[in-house]
Order: sequence, then structure tokens, then C-alpha cells
Amino acid sequence: MCLRVYTLIISLVLIESTTALKVPSSSNTSTTPHRSFGSTYEISNISPTPNLTALQPIERSAAITCANRTEPGIPLLFCRDKCYNPNEKQCCPGGAICLLSEDCGPTICCPAGQRQCGREPHCYDPNQYICCSDPGDNWFCSIRETCTGETNPKERKGCCGPGLTGCGGTCIDKERYRCCPRANEASGHCGVNQTCCGNDCCAQGQMCALVDGSPQCFATPAASRGPTGNGTVVANRTGVAPTKRPFKSRPPAEQNGAGRVVFGEVDGLGRQLGFGLTYLSLILFGGFVLLILR
Repeated sequence: MCLRVYTLIISLVLIESTTALKVPSSSNTSTTPHRSFGSTYEISNISPTPNLTALQPIERSAAITCANRTEPGIPLLFCRDKCYNPNEKQCCPGGAICLLSEDCGPTICCPAGQRQCGREPHCYDPNQYICCSDPGDNWFCSIRETCTGETNPKERKGCCGPGLTGCGGTCIDKERYRCCPRANEASGHCGVNQTCCGNDCCAQGQMCALVDGSPQCFATPAASRGPTGNGTVVANRTGVAPTKRPFKSRPPAEQNGAGRVVFGEVDGLGRQLGFGLTYLSLILFGGFVLLILR
């Protein structure tokens, strides 16, 4: 009786050992596509990863699987969750598999000599353009331009031409105007000889003072005759609007001209209208005189 029980125990132990040593069959194959900068590389005939002990990480088992494969006759290397041929491709720090002739970006592959701009999959030539970006968008400008709207979500995003700088969604000439930043609003600007005062531009000689919590312009700090500001600082009144170009487009001609006109001055259109009205008045007056003389 004891001999039968002992024999039964030995048989059960052998069955459990045989079951534990079994691994999944390697007859099944799968095809894993990898897309990189418009090209699809097919990695085929990858055998399922064997069930190794829990002490070994998945990455190590996958690396072993890659090392056991050849393509063609060259052991493949492991990059994140894919295999690649080191004679043709490279494993980028961000995890992308790029051709040896390409440059690695944070998340994509770029043509040689180009870089990735922002989180969107765009590449640019740093010898011709600069990358502009904010948390929700990215664009590019010519190396002769400056980015505007990167830090203020209320302002238009784009590029300002040579000699200009962005201010409140408008490109201004720094030698003629000064930018007036405003919290939680689009910035405005005043003349270089004026003083920013809330929504006003204080003329030279005036001072900015708070009246019931609102900044206003006065001739002197103690004046009691009310504000004498010469204009309201608002965005997009006149001037050069910044341009925002999509990627892979030919840059337009550089912007020329100054920023918005100082408040209180007549812009070019106003001068033309003024001259036209003057000439019209002279003609009408001359005609009236001729009628009287007749």
C-alpha cells in the first residue's frame, strides 16, 4: 500500500515538471509595420516572445528575440518595442527608428540637416528658418524675422519682418513705438516719447496716476481736471499685421514699413483724404467766384 502511494506522488511531480517547462509554439508569425517619415518598414516573421520567468523584464526577452533574427544575415537590434537593422537604420532617443541618412527628432525622423519644430510632426531647415511655438501650436519664421505671440495667448501668432517686433498682434518699429503689455489682454503700444498708462498713452510731460483704481493721464500728479490722455491703446488698429506661414511653403517677401501710427496723428489714408477735400473745396470756391463775376 505504501509503495502505491509513493509511486502516485512521483508520477504527479513528473507531470507538473513537464507542464512547467513547456513554452508557446514558435510556428505562428506576425507582421509589425513601422512608419517613419512617410516610409513603411515591414518587420515580418517575428516569433512570439517565449514565456520567461517573471524575474526577467519584457524588454530583455524582446531583445533576445531580435538578436536571434537576421535580415539579411545580420543580427537585428532592439529599439523600444521593435527590431531594426543597424546597417540601414538607427534607434533614436525618442524611440523612433530612422534611416541612417535621416536626423532624429524628439518624436519623428527629419531629412538630414533638418530639425523637428514643436510637438507637431514638422521639420525645418535651421539655416533658413527659426522655430516658433507655444503650448498649443507651432509655426516657423525666416531667420531674418522674429516670432510674435509665443507667450501671450491673447495675441495673434506669426512673424514680424526685419526691424519690427511683435506687440499685441501687430508688428511695430521699436525705434518709433514702445509696447505696452497688459495682463490677460492683448498688448497695445504708444509712441516712443509717450508713457504707457493702462489703456491710455500719456503725452510727453504728462504723468500716469491711479483714479479709483484706474490708471489715467494727468498734467501733474495732483491735477484735479481729469484725464488728458491722447488715445486708447487697442490692438489691431493700424500697422503691419504679423504673418503666419504653414510649413513647407515658400516664404513671402519680407515685410516693410513701420508699426501703427501714434494715436492722434493722421495716417497716410487720412492725409490723402484731407488733401482731396482741400482741392475739392478750392475748385468749388473758384467755380462759385466765376459764377458771381458773370
